[in-house]
Amino acid sequence: MKHYIKSIILAVSLSICSIIFISGYAVAESNHAIAVLSPTLIEPPVNSGITIKTPAAISKKTGLPFKLSSLNKGGTVIPQSGFLFYSNNPESVKDSALADNGCWLNLTPVSGNGQVYVWHRNATSQTITSELSIINPSNSTDIIIKTNNYALTNGIGVPDVTAWDSYLGSNQPSISKVIKPGQSVALFKQTVAPNSNFGIIASVQVSFLQTGIAAPAIFVDQAYSNYIAATKYAELDNGITGCRGVGSYYQNTLSFDPITMTTNNYSAYYIAAKNDSFDGKDLLKLTDYGTNTVNESLLEGNYGQIMKIVIPIKNRYKDNQNFAIFIGSTGGNAFPFVRLQENSFVSFPVKPWSAYDMIQTGEMPLGSSETVSFTLVIPALSSTPYVIGVHPIK
Repeated sequence: MKHYIKSIILAVSLSICSIIFISGYAVAESNHAIAVLSPTLIEPPVNSGITIKTPAAISKKTGLPFKLSSLNKGGTVIPQSGFLFYSNNPESVKDSALADNGCWLNLTPVSGNGQVYVWHRNATSQTITSELSIINPSNSTDIIIKTNNYALTNGIGVPDVTAWDSYLGSNQPSISKVIKPGQSVALFKQTVAPNSNFGIIASVQVSFLQTGIAAPAIFVDQAYSNYIAATKYAELDNGITGCRGVGSYYQNTLSFDPITMTTNNYSAYYIAAKNDSFDGKDLLKLTDYGTNTVNESLLEGNYGQIMKIVIPIKNRYKDNQNFAIFIGSTGGNAFPFVRLQENSFVSFPVKPWSAYDMIQTGEMPLGSSETVSFTLVIPALSSTPYVIGVHPIK
């Protein structure tokens, strides 16, 4: 183990009443309780009945539109500080990627406050152990790592919506570990059965023990059967680059340009893709130290991050109109998840091109404006681009 550490330091869901077709879109009227106060969760979320469509070319291969050409554009992206340790490639962990066979799943230098996001599947035929190892690269100074917000995922076919709910909804028992120079500690250790998905969501703080100032550390995501003998990075999934490394932030604010509602139709923005409403400016750049040359790539999907969504809405449609904010995906199944004082999410896959109403504005007088702000995360197994939009409800 000492040689191992030295080598690393050196290497460093439904009620639809009717369908109304307007301007080529299918919009359903649903039975919603009418809100009389400012934005509240629709709990549980309600199938909006919306079929998300765009005037796009049809792929001969999939039969689905492949170009989003009618999305709203405009808004600002404000990244916030704190690193993101992101480990999702390889996603399927095979025997060759285990630490027994000499591999880390991810290894990166970090410093100070940040977030850990790990997501894999045990693709071996054996039970394995997953852990996050934190190494102190200093020759002389103690460091300390702390966390009181963390959650784990472990199960066959499960997404990490429950983990996000736990992570965002409450504090867990605090963990605090002192790490001596050149030594390491293991956190979030769990035993994973074959075919199980497993993951970590955790906010962490790394600092020098004596001063409390942000300190450097080396984070290692690894899985093993019997022992650890890793000296290299696991190979990436075939044909997939990125999805592994470290980013410069894990929280950001996405402020959309105002949406003016004038008809019984919907208006929507798209996020988490290179051709989205922000032209990809909402995508985090990951640095992967596991390639021959340090590789940088954009993290499409915005997984592992906490996004504050800000949507200004103008009511030019009807007096005392209630509007719903809906979420869906044009890329495949999704698990919409929002936080507005409390968490609300859909725990089963929402089919592609469908959407669920998550938040309601309350009755807005004609001519009035209201800004709706909420937290959004994109759970594992969700496909993107995500669609976030507004439509009138009763």
